[in-house]
Amino acid sequence: MTERAFQPAAETVPLYGAPVIGPDETVASIAAALAGSVLAPPGRLWRLAVAGTLVPILVWAGLRSTVPAAFGPAAAAWWIGLAAGCLLISGLLLLAGVAWRCGIGRLAQTAALLCAGLAALYPVPVHPVSLGALLLASLGLWAAALLPDLAVLRDAAGPDRRRARLYRMLSAGWCGSALQWLAWERASRGFGLLGILAAVAVLIDLALAAALRTDRHDTLLPVALLVEAVLSGAGLIAALAMTLRRSRGLDGLITGRHLDILGRLLLAFGLAALYCHVTEIVTALLYGDAAERARLTRRLLGDEAPAFWILMLAGLLPTQLFWIPAIRRSALALGLIGALVAIGLGADHVLATRIGAIGAALADLLTAGIATLGSAGLFVLGLLLLFRLVPPVGIAETRQLALAQNAHAAPRVPETAPDARPGPFAVQTLAQPPGQPPGLIAIFASEAGLAEAARGL
Repeated sequence: MTERAFQPAAETVPLYGAPVIGPDETVASIAAALAGSVLAPPGRLWRLAVAGTLVPILVWAGLRSTVPAAFGPAAAAWWIGLAAGCLLISGLLLLAGVAWRCGIGRLAQTAALLCAGLAALYPVPVHPVSLGALLLASLGLWAAALLPDLAVLRDAAGPDRRRARLYRMLSAGWCGSALQWLAWERASRGFGLLGILAAVAVLIDLALAAALRTDRHDTLLPVALLVEAVLSGAGLIAALAMTLRRSRGLDGLITGRHLDILGRLLLAFGLAALYCHVTEIVTALLYGDAAERARLTRRLLGDEAPAFWILMLAGLLPTQLFWIPAIRRSALALGLIGALVAIGLGADHVLATRIGAIGAALADLLTAGIATLGSAGLFVLGLLLLFRLVPPVGIAETRQLALAQNAHAAPRVPETAPDARPGPFAVQTLAQPPGQPPGLIAIFASEAGLAEAARGL
C-alpha cells in the first residue's frame, strides 16, 4: 500500500454522520475479528445454512431438464447483470481510492465472481468471449486482493498444520516487503480496470442481443442496462453487507456510514433507471410510429405487463423510500429493499430476452422461478464456503484505514521476556548514549512490522 491510498484525517469530517470505521477498531482487533471468524470451527448456524441451501440446489438440478429452453437466456442475463454491477462498483471504488470501500469491497468481488460463474451454467445470450473476460477479470481481482490477507491467515493459523500449509501455498511467499506492496497495488488496480472494461463490454453485448430479440433499437437501451446492472449490484451488496454485519457482529467495520452511502447509491441509480423507462414511454407516445405504440401497449397492458409491473413495483419504486433518512439508515430496511431490488430487476431481463411474457404457460413460469431459486441457493452456498476460507472483509485495507482514522490503532510495544521471541510487530527501543540528543530508535522483528509501522506515520 502506498501513502496515497488513505490519507490520515486531521479531524473527523461527519459527511454522513457515522464514521467510516468504528472508533475502537485497531490493527489487532481487526485481525482478531476477521482471521478468527475464518479459523474458528464452523458453528451450528453455518451448518444449518449449508444444509438449507442444498434443498433448492437439488430441486434445481432435478428441474433443469424440464425448464423450457427459452428461460435460460433470461436467467443468464440476470446473473450477468448482477456480476457486471458488482464488478463495476468494486473497480470504480478501487480506482478512485474511496476509503469506505474496505467494508464492502470483498463482498462485491466475491459476488461478482460467483454470479459470473452461475451465468456460465446457462445458455448465455452474449458472446462466450465476453462472458469469459468477465469471469477472468472477476477471478483476477478477487485473487489479487486476497494475497495480504492470506499471509495474515498463514501467520495466525498456529498449530493447525493443514490450514497453515494451505495458506502458505496460497499466499505465494508474501512477506510484506515494499516491492510486494507496490506490485500488489498495481495488480489490484490493473484488474480493477480490466473488470470495468469487461463489465461494460458484456453489457453492450447484452444490449445488442436484446435489440435483436425484441426489435428495440432506442439509444437508451444500453444506458438502461448499464444503470440497472449497477443498481442490481448495489442491491445485492447491500443485502449481503447487512446479513454479514448482523451474523458476524462486524458493526465496527460495516458502519452506519456504509448503510447511508449504500442507500444513497440505490436511490440515485433507481432514479436514473426510472428516468430511462419514463423517457422511453414518453418518446413512444409522442414520436413513435404504430409499431412502437403497439409494443408499448403490449408492455403496459398486454402479455408483457406482468414482467413490466414487477420491474416497476419491486425493482425501481422501492428505492424511492430512501428519500427518508430513517429508512436509509436502517440495516433491516436496507437489506430487505436491496434484496427486493436485485430480484425485481430480473424482470427487465425477461422483457429484454422476450421470453415468458408472450403466451408462456403458468406452469412453465412457475418451473422457471423454482429453477432460478435453486441457482440462488447455489450462490448462497458458494458464499458460505468461500467465507469459511477467506475473510469477508479485507484485512490489509481495513488495517490501513484504521491507522489513518484512529490515532490509537497502531500496534502497541509488547513487553517480552529477554529469552522470548519477538512477534512480527515487536519494537525494541535502544538506550540513548549520554550527550546525544533524544530521539527514537527501533528495531523491527520483520519487514512486515516495519511496513505496518511506516504506513501508520
